[in-house]
Amino acid sequence: IAPISDQVDLLKELVPDAKTIGVVYASGEVNSQVQVDELTSVSGESDIDVKSQTVTSVTEIPQAVQALGDVDAIYVPTDNMVVSGIASLINVANEKQIPVIGAEAGTVEGGAAATLGIDYEQLGRQTGEMALRILQDGEEPASTPVESAKEFTYVVNPEAAEAQGIEIPEAILEEAETV
Repeated sequence: IAPISDQVDLLKELVPDAKTIGVVYASGEVNSQVQVDELTSVSGESDIDVKSQTVTSVTEIPQAVQALGDVDAIYVPTDNMVVSGIASLINVANEKQIPVIGAEAGTVEGGAAATLGIDYEQLGRQTGEMALRILQDGEEPASTPVESAKEFTYVVNPEAAEAQGIEIPEAILEEAETV
């Protein structure tokens, strides 16, 4: 799972006056619902409301973004359907000057302004280490604890940020692994 609490903190750095976050996700992806629930919980602690719209196909994404109404930012979870149609979400966000924060780097490469997200290469390495503990060291799979990603990375897209009406702070640009 993405570090949603840290991503909300990033969103607040980029959009300090944000009171409402919009999120579009596929209704058939349970992983997305879990992320939206976590986003709602974390955002509520910061007095930020979450508005959501679900989609059942990529073609519904632009209308779902429009249906969010007035939101101060959009969060894109690790949702396969929405990420595959990220260009249509970004087009509407750019038109409406709404900053987009992604859960992972691919979303930023697709036009979101920034993420503090999962580094899939590091996650693969971590998973490989778990496999070695099982295959070489004889650790029992049934008793091996579930692990979450341990390392996250800033990925920023200054051009996207500009198109969405925000400026990425210098401190984040300096920390970013990819700009």
